[in-house]
Amino acid sequence: MNRDLAIRSIGISLLGMFVGFVLLFFSVNFGQRRAENWLGARGGASPEEYAVVVEQSISVFIVLGGVILAASLLWAVLLSVKYPEMIRNQQTNEQVNEQTKA
Repeated sequence: MNRDLAIRSIGISLLGMFVGFVLLFFSVNFGQRRAENWLGARGGASPEEYAVVVEQSISVFIVLGGVILAASLLWAVLLSVKYPEMIRNQQTNEQVNEQTKA
């Protein structure tokens, strides 16, 4: 893995963490908007049915945000552990190649 790819991976990981955090933090607002759109498209519903749709929509955004945040954090941790090792291996390989050429 070269340096440019590692920087892109870190950027994608940070973006994923941000998106996951936003989905978790604003899950209530997103869920209510989704339920209101559902209600408008349907033309009406009972209050109990609307409450169930709101709860389900909020749950969807909480789960989605949690999965995205966890996957991004896992990727960042794996990258931070593996990238220094790859740098060391690459430097060692370059030194061996230089010694064999000489």
